[in-house]
Amino acid sequence: MSCRILIVVPILGLFLTGCGETRPSYSMVPVIGSLIVDGKPASGIVVTFDSDIGPRAFGVTDSEGHFTLETKEYGVGAPEGAYKVWVQTTKTASISLPPSLSDSPVDSVDVAFDSANLFEFDLNSRPPSKPDPATESDSAGEA
Repeated sequence: MSCRILIVVPILGLFLTGCGETRPSYSMVPVIGSLIVDGKPASGIVVTFDSDIGPRAFGVTDSEGHFTLETKEYGVGAPEGAYKVWVQTTKTASISLPPSLSDSPVDSVDVAFDSANLFEFDLNSRPPSKPDPATESDSAGEA
């Protein structure tokens, strides 16, 4: 019986060591920024940097609209690379974002080791005003 235990334990050990997932390693770059919506700092907004190749980084804006990115897995910062930037309202947000801002990326940015990685987003939640047809026809006649 003791002979069987001696054989089973090393074999079991080989299986257990092969089952663990290896977690990729990323060098994190500090990333800070600010979010202005309709000319005012927006607080309580989640700013997310989403990448196809690395972990998603996020930050929540404070009362002055400032945020610092972090990841759940790797801590403060974001890995170097290209990102699409998304914004979402939280329950404590100072404003409610319209679907035009929260349903699609608001920008694309690059995070780099040799850069300041300070991003400022100035968004408009209102649709652009349509030109006045009377003004357009006057200017078209002048050309």
